[in-house]
Amino acid sequence: MIKKRQLEKKKQIKTDDLDDYSASDESDDHGEEEEEEEELEETPAQKRLRLAKQYLQEFSTQENEKTFKVIKKVADTLTGPDLDNVKFLKNGHKLTVTCLAVSSDGKFIYSASKDCSIVKWDAQTFKRVKTIPGERKGTENHVGHTNIINAIAITSDSKFLATGCKNSIINIWNTNDMTFLHKFTGHRGEVTGLVFRRSAHTLYSCAADKQVKVWNVDDLCYVETLFGHQDKVTSIDCGLREKPITSGGIDLTVRIWKIVEESQLVFHGHEGSIDNVKYINEDHFISIGDDGMICLWGNHKKKPLFSKKLAHGEENSTPNWIVSLATAHSTDLFATGSKDGFIRVWKCLPGFKKFEEIFTIPVNGVVNSLQFVQDGDFLVAAIGREHRLGRWWNFKEVKNSIMVIPMLKLDNNPP
Repeated sequence: MIKKRQLEKKKQIKTDDLDDYSASDESDDHGEEEEEEEELEETPAQKRLRLAKQYLQEFSTQENEKTFKVIKKVADTLTGPDLDNVKFLKNGHKLTVTCLAVSSDGKFIYSASKDCSIVKWDAQTFKRVKTIPGERKGTENHVGHTNIINAIAITSDSKFLATGCKNSIINIWNTNDMTFLHKFTGHRGEVTGLVFRRSAHTLYSCAADKQVKVWNVDDLCYVETLFGHQDKVTSIDCGLREKPITSGGIDLTVRIWKIVEESQLVFHGHEGSIDNVKYINEDHFISIGDDGMICLWGNHKKKPLFSKKLAHGEENSTPNWIVSLATAHSTDLFATGSKDGFIRVWKCLPGFKKFEEIFTIPVNGVVNSLQFVQDGDFLVAAIGREHRLGRWWNFKEVKNSIMVIPMLKLDNNPP
C-alpha cells in the first residue's frame, strides 16, 4: 500500500545534536485542516517499477550532490552590467509582470502577469513565441488563468512549466508548444510560490492557506500536505534534496521541510514580513523581507550568519521593501530588487559567513522577480509599475516589461 504522508506530528531534534542549533521541529494540531490519508492498491509490477525509479532517483541525486558541493567563485569574475546591450521585452503583458522563469539552457523566458496571461519569449531574438491570454473569472472553457498569476516554475530539464494564481489553481504546461496538460487544485488560498526540485519532476507549492503541498508532475497527482506555518506562506525554493524551504511572511519564520524524516527546521531572524527565501547552495540560503533586511543563513544555525539592514536604503525613515531575490546556485553570487531604482548584486565571502555589495544596476519601477542565467552571465528581471502582490505603489511612467541584463567579465567583453 502506498500512503500519502502528511507532516501531522513532527519528530523532535535535540539541541545537543547540532552545534549551536536550537531550531527544533514543531508539532501542530491541525483540526479541520487535516486531510484523510488515501491508500492506493499497488500491483507487484507497479511496486517493482516504483522501487526501480526510486533507486535511480536516489543514485542521480547522490551524483548531482557531488557536483553541487563544488562552489564556483563567480562574483569576482564580474565587473558590472553591460548597460549598452540591455534588452527590454515589451508589449507582452498589459499589466504588471509578477514572475518569470528561464529555461536551463537560457534560450527561453516565461513570464506571467496581473493580466492573467503567460508569455513565452525567445531569449535570443527577444521576440514573443507564444501567449496564453488571461480571461475574466467565470469564463467557460478557457485554457489558462482567470485571476492574477503569482508564481511560475520550470523543471531543470525544461520539460514542464507550472503557474499558480489567486484562484488557488496550479496549471501545468508543456514548454515546447505551451499546451495545457493538467490543473491541480487543493489549496484554499491564493498560490504564492512554486518550485520544482532540481533534477526531478516533483513540484512544491505554497499558498495563503498556510500550507505547503507536494505534487508529482510525471503522474499528475497530489502527494502530501505539509503544515507548520502560522500565517500566509510567501515563497518556496528547493535544491537537489527533498528539503524545500519556505518563508512565512508575518509569522517571521523560515522553515526547511525534511520530507524523508517527516520533520521541519524553524529559523528566526527578521524584524518584519519575510517575503522570499532561496538556497544559494545545498547548505546555505538567503532571505529578504519588507524590513529592508537581507539575511544569510546556514542550515545548521538557528540565527542568521550575517544580516544587512537597510540593504536597499530607506525613504522617509522607512526601510525600502526588498521585493525580489535571485541566487546563482552553487556560486557566491546573488541579487536583490526593490523600488529604490537599483538592482543590487552581492558576493558571499569565503565560508559564507558574510556578504558584500559588488555593483548596482539602474532600473525604474518595481523589480518583482529576478533570475540568473548561466552562472551569472545574464540577469533577467520582471519590471512592473506595481508590486506583484498589491497596489501600494504605482510608477505610471514605467513600462511593464522583462529586462535582460548581460554582465561584463574581467576581460571587459560581453558574454
